[in-house]
Amino acid sequence: MGLLLRHRRTGYHKTDSVINRMVAYAISTGAVTSILSCICLVLFAICGFSTGGLVVSMPLGLSYSISMLTNLHMRTRLRARLDTPSPLELTAYSITKRMGRTQGSSK
Repeated sequence: MGLLLRHRRTGYHKTDSVINRMVAYAISTGAVTSILSCICLVLFAICGFSTGGLVVSMPLGLSYSISMLTNLHMRTRLRARLDTPSPLELTAYSITKRMGRTQGSSK
């Protein structure tokens, strides 16, 4: 997922920063899930179907769900961040608005 997102870069700072955050979230949530999966695999190889392996296996399904929901929630927050203008955009908008007003009043 990180590689696919990296190829979607646009060259715009705001969009690229959102893509970088999406990659960071995907890696961090995927890393936690994969570490838990590896621990589960090792315990299963050592203990088989004993209590030790099952204790770690039970939260594994929940970990996948939490990882997916975290990524979905993060995307909605980042989409809202893209919709709000930055302070630089607001400043540029107010300057062009004032210039239009002064040009209109001089006629």
